[in-house]
Order: sequence, then structure tokens, then C-alpha cells
Amino acid sequence: MLKILATKIYSYLNQVASCSKGSGDVQSMNRIDDKVIPEDNNEVRLFMVGIDAAELIPHVFKHYFDIGVDRIFYIDNNSTDDSLEVLARYDRVHVWVQEEPFSGNKTPAKSGAAWMESLMRCHGVGYWCLLADTDELFVYPHFESTSIHEFVAEQDSNGYDCVTADFIDMYSNKKVKDTIIDGSLLETCPYTDKNGGSCRERVLGFRPMMVKMPLFRYTTAITVKAGFHAVLGFQRMSDVRCTVLHFKFLSGLSTRLEAHGHKMSGSKLKKVVYNDIGEVNFYDKKASTRFATEVGNMKSNRGRTKQI
Repeated sequence: MLKILATKIYSYLNQVASCSKGSGDVQSMNRIDDKVIPEDNNEVRLFMVGIDAAELIPHVFKHYFDIGVDRIFYIDNNSTDDSLEVLARYDRVHVWVQEEPFSGNKTPAKSGAAWMESLMRCHGVGYWCLLADTDELFVYPHFESTSIHEFVAEQDSNGYDCVTADFIDMYSNKKVKDTIIDGSLLETCPYTDKNGGSCRERVLGFRPMMVKMPLFRYTTAITVKAGFHAVLGFQRMSDVRCTVLHFKFLSGLSTRLEAHGHKMSGSKLKKVVYNDIGEVNFYDKKASTRFATEVGNMKSNRGRTKQI
């Protein structure tokens, strides 16, 4: 009991010290809500950066609140849609506005990962923290019936402080420009490539990073790399492999690229290819399979799809 209490006191003091240092980007962001943020290390907290995500927010937030995430820390990066109005509807969502341009891998200090890390130094030390983009759903074994609190408690009991996840692109059987959200995201885009393949490599000619490290018990020793594809400074990686479902290829993608495409990270080829993304149909009868969440264990198993 004394050890647990000492750990919580240390985490709290560490957190206060980190915030008092200014941590750069926190002071450059403007918090626009006045909702109380409790000091409760039992919470699981989600950190997210978004641009023009008003259409996605209700679907993504529903998933995370349904699995038991307690609180969401959201950084809006110059949205031109109704994102701020949508975010204001949620009691357990705290919102910062970052007016600095997103620069991805070019300037790490101005990447979404760096901005979220600055918030975690103030509001995440000692907490299990989950990082996700606005088009991503994190899932773990039995997530339909097991809360994320139960899942991280199991990781704690086994001495793990970081969880890795396979990164899977989801798509419909229509052109991207015709893929309008109808029902849930998984109902709209139920397909992925078979056997851990990449639809972007198959159709567009480049292979994205296929692994993320989105969930960890945060300490100030941890450093998050751009895109959350790597995390440094954790103690012990879990042997349970989870999944991040990526719903990038929706009808609004072309509009977002037109408004914000100059901020994209990656190669010039990647940007040119994405400019014509609306006409692309990723579905292929031979290469595609309908994704179905496994009822069984995901441990040490990349191919977590059932071919239906």
C-alpha cells in the first residue's frame, strides 16, 4: 500500500514539475474549455490531434467511450469545419487549439506526437495513455466484452507498460469519393487486404508503417515518435498484439487534402498519388477480405482477420 501511495505521489510531483517547466508547445496552445480535469491515476486517457474531423469525431469517440476510455484530450489544428462545435458537446473532452502549422517528420517539435507529448507531461504522467488519430480505432482481445480498464489491469499484473498494435487500412468496395459513412465506420469500410497485406502498397505503390505503439503507461522518460509508430523509454513490451483499424479512405479525404494537403508528411510521390485518391477503389476480389474482430486471443498473431 505504501509503495503504491509513494508511486502516485512521485507521479504527481513529476507531473507538476513537467508542467511548470512550460514544456514549450503547451504554452503555444490555447485551451478553450473550462471543464475540471480530475487527478485520478485510475483513468485511461486518450490523446488526439485533429483537422476538419467533425464527421469522424462522433464515430471515433463513441468507440473509445464504449470501451471505457475515461477522458479525451484533443488538439485541434486549424479546422475549418464544425469540429470545435462538435467537441464542445462532450463533458469528458478537453480541447486545445494549436495554430502552429503541422509539419510531420520535417520538424519533430511541430508534429502531432510532440504536441500530444506536451499535454501528457501535464495530464498523463502515471496514467495509461492511448494515442490515436481521428480516423483510427484501437481494438484489443475481447474489446466488445472487456473494458480497456480490465485490459490495462492485465498488462499491469504482468509487468507490462507498453502495448504494440498492427496497423490495418480499412476500405469499402467503392471509389474513395463515393465512400460515404453509413452506419458505423466498420460497416462503411469493412474490407482489408488478406494476410497482413497493404492496400496502399498494392494500389498506390508505397507501403506505410504497419505497426504502431499506441498504448502505454506514461512517464517523462517516454518519447513518442511521429505517427506513434515507435515509442522509446518504456520498460517492458506486452506480448499481446492489438490492432489499429485505419479509416482514411472516406469521401471527405479529397476535401481535407485540398484544404490541408500541403501539411502532409512524407514523400512528394505520396502527395501526388493522394491528389487523385478520390477515383481509387481499393477493393479487389482476390486481395480483399471482410474484417471481423476475433473473439479469441490476439496474442502473437498478425493475421487477425477472418476471411468471410
